[in-house]
Amino acid sequence: PAAPARNVDPPALLGDDSAPATFDPELAGRNAAKAARECFAADRAAHTISFGAGLLFGKDEPAARRTYLSPDEPLSPDERRCINKGLVGVSAGAGPSHNTIVEYRFRLRPDGNADVKATVQK
Repeated sequence: PAAPARNVDPPALLGDDSAPATFDPELAGRNAAKAARECFAADRAAHTISFGAGLLFGKDEPAARRTYLSPDEPLSPDERRCINKGLVGVSAGAGPSHNTIVEYRFRLRPDGNADVKATVQK
């Protein structure tokens, strides 16, 4: 039989939709919203929670390396510590081509839904 063409992807990569091939700030935002929700007590989560955070993604690294929170965000010290720790490691599917900070605004709703706005810093 003829040898397979050399430009064919290995079978492990075909149809693998578990991670996008490109840096996806919106995916990271959805993952961050899920992680952040764990940082709020039930009585606080009974109301919409709004806050912002910046995430640093290193060149070619799909996981956030660092979290930035403004001191002006309406978060308790415990919530702040939890978010700082909990958002490190959230995945954007693939790494950016250079170190990138993405600024997020989160609105975590009591029904479990979240609105996330992402702005990639130039």
